[in-house]
Amino acid sequence: MAKFNPAIQIKGLKEIELIENLTYSRKYNSAYSFNFNFKKTVIGAGDLKRVFDFSKYLIKIEYSTKEEPKVFILDPAIKENAKHLFSDKSLCLYKKNKYKWQNSSSIATEIIPLIIMWVYYYELWLITNVWYGREASH
Repeated sequence: MAKFNPAIQIKGLKEIELIENLTYSRKYNSAYSFNFNFKKTVIGAGDLKRVFDFSKYLIKIEYSTKEEPKVFILDPAIKENAKHLFSDKSLCLYKKNKYKWQNSSSIATEIIPLIIMWVYYYELWLITNVWYGREASH
């Protein structure tokens, strides 16, 4: 894993502040972390025409100098049998052998879009009991 570069994350987080449908707060401790949720409602498409209220999700991203970011849904509680969670309840956003977190990686541009997709597929799974996103074993 490449050396952690906080300047890239700070630049990306400043860009996040400009995103109209996102609000977040940062807190710093031994590991960097920030919490956020979405402001607006997102509408489903295709045969599953339904309003998805993503604003109900409070999401926490933890990142440090030693590990790739970890993402947790703080609220609402994720179902115990939900797919694509690791044992620590962090979200599985991508196949580890297909993507590697790098020094030049940005939480804002690389992780947050994956979180949006995970939440979307989770909402569909709650309705249909089918995970429509790509799957890989953990």
